[in-house]
Amino acid sequence: QLSVEVSDILLDDTLHFSGVLKNGAAPSNNTNVYLAFYDNFDPPRIIDVISIPIGSIESNETIGFNFNEKIQTRSVGFTLYAESNVFYSEPTNVNIPESELTTKLVTLSNVSILDKEGKNLSEIKVGSTVIIQSDAWIQFSADQKTNETPYTYYVQIKQSGTPFVEFIGKYDGHYIETGQQSQSVDWIPENSGLFFIETFVWDRNNVPIANPGPIVLILVK
Repeated sequence: QLSVEVSDILLDDTLHFSGVLKNGAAPSNNTNVYLAFYDNFDPPRIIDVISIPIGSIESNETIGFNFNEKIQTRSVGFTLYAESNVFYSEPTNVNIPESELTTKLVTLSNVSILDKEGKNLSEIKVGSTVIIQSDAWIQFSADQKTNETPYTYYVQIKQSGTPFVEFIGKYDGHYIETGQQSQSVDWIPENSGLFFIETFVWDRNNVPIANPGPIVLILVK
């Protein structure tokens, strides 16, 4: 069996890390290390796969390797594994640290659950229209000439105790200049139970421009 580990992970304009691959009890050929990058959705979506060729390895040999490449900015982690003509490793999930160069354009806060009249709700009924609204603080504009920041606001809802996504809604808009602004998505729940509400803001290239908003729990009856 192969084993592979990585360390010293750093993200600036590229992703850097060092790794160690250890072979099993027989010589191996066509050995590769694979990185399957995924995004922040639940369940995560594979958005890229990169291979690191290692080649031939003697039995029980340990080989070091380095990675230094640009990756898709919406990547939040990768599944690490290795394969050869005779062995394979167990997959391992690796989180990508926050970029040392990144300053988020937007901060999401104060997620509100409202009825059509704008009143706050602590519980809602199946079949009723719910407005999920987030306050956003815009640090600076993506386009300094127009003072506009195009964005897509995503709402993802999951039922407690299940791995399934109940609802994904989005709203496309433009932040004008800086300061506090808000955005919302309508949801009509189809099932009763306890639900987790997650919120995200991405640019039009599907790159996050804000950290995920606070998770909100809501009871549907």
